[in-house]
Amino acid sequence: MSSDRARFDRYGCSVDISGDHIIVGAFLEDEDENGLNTMNGSGYAYVYKNNAGIWSQIQKIVAADRAPIDNFGN
Repeated sequence: MSSDRARFDRYGCSVDISGDHIIVGAFLEDEDENGLNTMNGSGYAYVYKNNAGIWSQIQKIVAADRAPIDNFGN
C-alpha cells in the first residue's frame, strides 16, 4: 500500500511486476512526491521492492511536466 493513499486516487488501476520490483499506478493522486502542491488528477506511480519477502515502497514517481488531469500512472 502506498505511503499516502487516499480513497479516490485509483491506486492499483495499473500494475507492472518485474522480478523483485512492482510499479503501481494511482492516476487520480493529486499531491506531489512530498505530499504538497495539489493538482487535481495529475497522477503518480509507486515503486516497491521485495527484500527477503518484505515489500517496501522505495519511490513515488511524478511526471516532470506534471499538470492537472494528466492521469499519469494510468
